[in-house]
Amino acid sequence: MVWRMGKVLKKIFDYFYEIFVLVKVMVTSFWFWLPPIFFGGLYFSFWLMFVVHPVCILLSPSILLIILIYLREKRSGKMSQPS
Repeated sequence: MVWRMGKVLKKIFDYFYEIFVLVKVMVTSFWFWLPPIFFGGLYFSFWLMFVVHPVCILLSPSILLIILIYLREKRSGKMSQPS
């Protein structure tokens, strides 16, 4: 009886081990992650299209650039010197 129970436990262990190996091979594969990454990027682009206004996308880099140039010149002390 004990010998038979050990055989059943071995079969169950082998069954779950094979599933574990298959899951490991799938998750560590590049081709497993390619579709989720693609659709994540697609979802992000649709989110940008419908939630964020296009003018904001176009003007934000220029406004940020102007602010950063102003802060850099202020830090270097060029704005405080009279010309």
